[in-house]
Amino acid sequence: MAYKALKVKDKYRTNPLSLEPGGKDVTVIYDDGFQKIYTKVKYPKAFIKKIHQDGETPKIVAVLVDGKSWQLDWLFNDK
Repeated sequence: MAYKALKVKDKYRTNPLSLEPGGKDVTVIYDDGFQKIYTKVKYPKAFIKKIHQDGETPKIVAVLVDGKSWQLDWLFNDK
């Protein structure tokens, strides 16, 4: 099955740091297979925590930072 991927454009980014060069590429994968790719993320852990707290639907099932899988257990244990 081919997954749809959307590279989020700068005009949709809310953090001014995301408009500056440098940082990591963060790919968010949802339970329906859709993917959003965010570039120039300076603080990946804080970014991932924020999008998780925003309660995006569909549910986030995986996150890649520069193509490497990140464990998400800390999201659910951090209270």
